[in-house]
Amino acid sequence: MKSQNSPQQNSPQQNSPRQNSPQQNSPSEAGNAQEADGETYTLSLFEESLDDGTLATDLARFVEGIRSSGLIYHGDPVLCCFVPTVFTPSARTLFEAITATTVSICEKVTRGFIESPGYRSLWGLDELSTGLALLDVGYASLIPMMRADLFFDFDSAAFKFCEINTDGTSAMNEDRCAAAAFRATELFGEVTSKRRLQSQELFEPWVDAALALYAEWAAGKGLSEAPRVAIVDFQEEATTQEFLEFKTRFENRGVDALVVDMADLRYEDGVLFASGLPVNLVYRRAVSPAVIDDAHRRGIVSLGDLDGSACEGSLALISAAKYGAVALIGGFRTLLAHSKQFFEMLWRRETWELLDEEEIEFVRAHVPKTLSFNSGAVDLATLVSSKDQWILKPKSGFGTIGVFAGQEHQESEWRDICERLLDADYVLQEYCEQHQSRNIIPQNGGRSLENMNYLVGLFTYSGKFVGTYIRAGRGAIIGSIRGSGVVPSFWSGEA
Repeated sequence: MKSQNSPQQNSPQQNSPRQNSPQQNSPSEAGNAQEADGETYTLSLFEESLDDGTLATDLARFVEGIRSSGLIYHGDPVLCCFVPTVFTPSARTLFEAITATTVSICEKVTRGFIESPGYRSLWGLDELSTGLALLDVGYASLIPMMRADLFFDFDSAAFKFCEINTDGTSAMNEDRCAAAAFRATELFGEVTSKRRLQSQELFEPWVDAALALYAEWAAGKGLSEAPRVAIVDFQEEATTQEFLEFKTRFENRGVDALVVDMADLRYEDGVLFASGLPVNLVYRRAVSPAVIDDAHRRGIVSLGDLDGSACEGSLALISAAKYGAVALIGGFRTLLAHSKQFFEMLWRRETWELLDEEEIEFVRAHVPKTLSFNSGAVDLATLVSSKDQWILKPKSGFGTIGVFAGQEHQESEWRDICERLLDADYVLQEYCEQHQSRNIIPQNGGRSLENMNYLVGLFTYSGKFVGTYIRAGRGAIIGSIRGSGVVPSFWSGEA
């Protein structure tokens, strides 16, 4: 029985604008298991070494390092912050605990969706999305790759979730290039003369994980053939440089690898072809909503509309998944945890019945109150008057596109936004406190430290924590298209 923690006693509706403003929760025991040790985040390491005589030269060298790396996102240079984040082994212990609980919750919710028709119906997904989420992928992992983005307090280790990315998870190359650019500075040399710093490796562990999942899939089918990998996305959304880096890493292991536009896929006679070559492992970077929307535009309403006949593009990928022609990593079931609706579902009694007591407390402490932005769920007048406490997000969005924070708008603007988006497949979420530190974005002309809001992303591959992705910016919403910068990550005290 879970009555003492039932959502009926602590539901998002009770904290919705219809009732009153959201209450801040203190961190759960899981969040406090490791106290920050004063060195978890070490700006002081660099601040004391920031010498005006060399800073201008270092900033120029850093900017040139980013430029020469060719780091591009959707056609624009990626902004990067100059001062790194340095984590200690105690931070790794904490992040391992956070991600282990997060992955467990994601897997239990996904399993509940797969096994329980009643629970599945609560999600209200369309036929195609539901069918895709139910497909057997041929390996045990339900969440092959995840990046959990946190509003993380470096002083207290308290945190709230911003979002969970389990679909098209990205930004490994941004961290790699930002760290490489910083390693070329005099400041890095000055600091590492006193303390050992190590940049993180986010590519090789994924190659390990992907090949292990392929081996599991192949064994289940009694196959012994070597993998040929297709790294697949829609060309207009692709982070090509990152894909090419993954391609190189696969090839260094002796594995054929292709970077493929979705339009260049073809399914025929039970085989998936990528740019004319047969493939048996797809590293899917195209997010599920984009695949599903494209299939809908082509007249596909459910999986039953695909009968195994020859087809191309998104329909080829879906057919290959439906008929088990490839090891699809990740499978479409990752669309559940990736959706902004996921946090709404985490606050439902029916979801808490799937979790244990520790996981329920984890949700209550760290997941922002979230509800569907529907006419029956909110009172617009109260929502407008308390605008700074709320943020609106599209249920199937990504990359901060279509996200609106009340803090960034005048009351009249916020009212117009709310009226326009009401009943438009959005979620309303409590706006979480952001935690600041100081940094410089030299590509924007920055030459001195200034306060910025930080977002800490935690990567896991097959459930194992592998590293971080840090962004910082001045606005209420932190994202690449919002003028935020990538913060290089380093680890201290490790071999």
